[in-house]
Amino acid sequence: MRVSTKPKNPAIIFCGKHRVNFVMFEPVYQRLRQAEGLWMGVSTGRYKYRSILGWSEPKQADWRNDAIYSEFDIDPTHLVPTSHRDRFPYDVCVTSNQSSLMRPRNSRLTVQIFHGVSFRNFAVNSNYRKFDKLFFPGRYMMEQYIERGILAENDSRIELMGMPKLDRLANGEYSRDEVLAGLGFDPSVPTALWCPTGAKHNSFDLLGAEGIKAITASGCNLILKLHDH
Repeated sequence: MRVSTKPKNPAIIFCGKHRVNFVMFEPVYQRLRQAEGLWMGVSTGRYKYRSILGWSEPKQADWRNDAIYSEFDIDPTHLVPTSHRDRFPYDVCVTSNQSSLMRPRNSRLTVQIFHGVSFRNFAVNSNYRKFDKLFFPGRYMMEQYIERGILAENDSRIELMGMPKLDRLANGEYSRDEVLAGLGFDPSVPTALWCPTGAKHNSFDLLGAEGIKAITASGCNLILKLHDH
């Protein structure tokens, strides 16, 4: 899909570099796509446009829209080849990545929703001040920005919004017993969830098979969720 003219309706685009980025926005996307009077778009931001050659796809196949968004329930007409080079101004650009390539240059309002809360605080840095709005997932990260002097307490960019991907968990839409039974686990047994980070030398890199043996030897069920990277 190539967008060459500005939609008549207010235009919202989400730009993500990896699948984990869109996971944060998907619950919002699914609600907005049902709203009347909105134009929705999603993109990886990795497509390029050249005046003579036109659109060119990313060098790596798994960077294409159809690859990154293939696992999600998305209207195919919402896939936009590029986020950075489109010629019309979007009303709102939402992203959970700080790369400038993820943002159309003519966006009227840019919104950062982050893609998690890092205990290493890698997402607590001044680079995020370039966004018009910072939708913080919780008070911890917001207070880190204020305590470190990156943002003033009354900064208009601050919005305490929560984390959309956790809504279904917080609303009680998941049944623990049903989830565990679906994985072939006994729900009466304690369950450990191991989610290593995407950084080098993470807990799984360091412990690996020994970590798995230690947890399962304790009598627990183990769910190992590797990082998107």
